[in-house]
Amino acid sequence: MRKIVTIGPLGNVIENSSQDESENHNDLLEESFCDFSSMLSDEEKAFDCEIKVWPIAFWVSKLLHHVVVLENHIEDGGSFIIIAPLEVEEIQKEILKNMYHKKDETYYLIKQITDQEFEAKEETYARIEEIISVLNEPRKRGR
Repeated sequence: MRKIVTIGPLGNVIENSSQDESENHNDLLEESFCDFSSMLSDEEKAFDCEIKVWPIAFWVSKLLHHVVVLENHIEDGGSFIIIAPLEVEEIQKEILKNMYHKKDETYYLIKQITDQEFEAKEETYARIEEIISVLNEPRKRGR
């Protein structure tokens, strides 16, 4: 099963999932944000990241300031990819922590570091508290 969860800056949560193996995370995000997507120009959807397989997740995070969680539930254990906007509100961190504190799968964080760039580090995390700790670190705009 694939699932997406987005947490908005005011605490709004959007979820979408599918058992259909042919649907990917981009498909689920596109279903959830199709009205917004149709209003965007290609320039507005532009960003830079080494990982390019989830373009919709990046613009949802960048333009709507949502924390985006991509879940993969597979037989041998799941994984969570978290894409964080430049500024993450306390309510977003609290909801993220409450939703995932009992999950012990692998977490991978991709965070926005400038207005146009996301950074994907090779680090993985075992607990959501580690992700929250990284999100609590002071963030610098630009390089």
